[in-house]
Amino acid sequence: MQSPSNSYPPFTPVLLAGAALAPLPPILLQPFLDLAMAVMSRRHSGLFERLNGLADSMFLIDPVDFPFSFLLRPGPSPSLVAVAKAEARITPTATIQGPLLLLIQLLEGQLDGDALFFSRDLAVEGDMEAVVTLRNAIDGAGIVLLDDLLSVLGPLNPGNFIDRQRR
Repeated sequence: MQSPSNSYPPFTPVLLAGAALAPLPPILLQPFLDLAMAVMSRRHSGLFERLNGLADSMFLIDPVDFPFSFLLRPGPSPSLVAVAKAEARITPTATIQGPLLLLIQLLEGQLDGDALFFSRDLAVEGDMEAVVTLRNAIDGAGIVLLDDLLSVLGPLNPGNFIDRQRR
C-alpha cells in the first residue's frame, strides 16, 4: 500500500519522534497500549459493545509517519498491539493508513473520514463494510484521547485542575 497523498510521510514532530523510537522493539509499547485499551473500554464501553459484531475482524492501523503499526481487534476483549512495519504474516480485515495525528483526530471525531479518503490523505483497503462499522461506532463515542489517557491519574489529572479553575 502506498502512503496517502504521496510516497513520503509528511514531515511532522511525529516523524522525528518516530525516528527516535524506530530502533526499539514494538513490544516495549505494549504495556502503554494495554493500559490505553483498558481505559478506553472503561470510559467508552458503548463503543466496544457496538463493535462486538466485528469480533473476528482485525484492523491494521498504519501511521505513515511512525515506525510501528497497530493491530486493533475489537469485540468483547478488545486489544491493540504494536507491530513492526515489516511484519509480513499479518492479513488484516482492513488497513487504515495516514499520518498519526490525522488518525488521532479521526478517532476523536474532529475530521471527516470520507473527505480524508477522497482527498487521499487517508488510505483504506480491505473490508469496507467493517471499516464503515468501525467508523460509525467511533463517530458517536465522544473520544478525547488525551483526556481519556490522563484519567488514570485520578485526582492528579491536570485536566481536573484546569476544569476547577474555569468554574
